Amino acid sequence: MEKNFLNAKLINPVAPIYDTEKDTYATCDPRYPYVGTTYRVTEHWQTGVMTRYQPYLLEMQPQMFVEMSEQLAKLKQIQNGERVRVTSARGAVEATAIVTKRFQPFNVGGGIVHQVGLPWHFGWIKPTSGTEDSANLLTPSTGDPNTRIPETKAFMVNVVKLA
Repeated sequence: MEKNFLNAKLINPVAPIYDTEKDTYATCDPRYPYVGTTYRVTEHWQTGVMTRYQPYLLEMQPQMFVEMSEQLAKLKQIQNGERVRVTSARGAVEATAIVTKRFQPFNVGGGIVHQVGLPWHFGWIKPTSGTEDSANLLTPSTGDPNTRIPETKAFMVNVVKLA
C-alpha cells in the first residue's frame, strides 16, 4: 500500500460507499497510475443535459477529449490529435488526445504524478447519429458525505493509445 501524503486515510471514512459491481474504487492501483480530473469547457458550460442537445455548441466542440502534459504524451508515445482510451476501475471512454503545456507533472513525495483532464458534461450527443461517451463513465459512484453530490473531480485512470 502506498502512502497518502495528504492524509493518513486513503479514502474519506464517512463517504458513502455503494456496493455494486460498477462501484469499484482504485487507490494506489498500478493499473491506474494517473490522476484523472474533470472540468467544464466554454462551449458546454452548463450541464450535459442542457448543452449536448445544442447543434451550434456541438459544432464548436464536437468530440470528447483528454488533455495531458507533453511529458505524459512522450512517455505514452501519444501525439496530439490521436485517439486514446482512458480507463478507470469503473469504466472506459475513447477520446482525442490534446497534448498541452497547460498540464504539468507534479512532484509528490519525491515521485512524479501525471494528471489528465476530461470535460465532465460531454457525451451521448442527441442531434446527430454520432456519439461520444461521457467522463461520468470513469468517475467513482460516491459523493460528499453530507450532500451526496457526486465525486467527479479527481479519480485514478490509465491512458492508452488506440491502434
